[in-house]
Amino acid sequence: MSIAKWRNKIDEIDLKLLQLLNERAQCAIEIGHIKAKEKLPVHDPSREDKIIARLLKENTGPLSAPYLEKIYRTIIHKTRRTESEHSAEEIL
Repeated sequence: MSIAKWRNKIDEIDLKLLQLLNERAQCAIEIGHIKAKEKLPVHDPSREDKIIARLLKENTGPLSAPYLEKIYRTIIHKTRRTESEHSAEEIL
């Protein structure tokens, strides 16, 4: 396959990733609303560790475990921030 075709494939994958990241964020926002109503903390380190452990176990590469963990820690952190922001808006 040519470079152009590989790049087109990456572009398609990027659009799918974007959709999935936004879907994930929306789920976190909904969870944040529930946590706010139930007065639960937004940050749940044990849940985050379970997510990372599950993904590392399922990873077949070529992404290395440390790289995958770094990506997901960033995704989780940014999603948690989005959850917090929307929960704060609900309280106001």
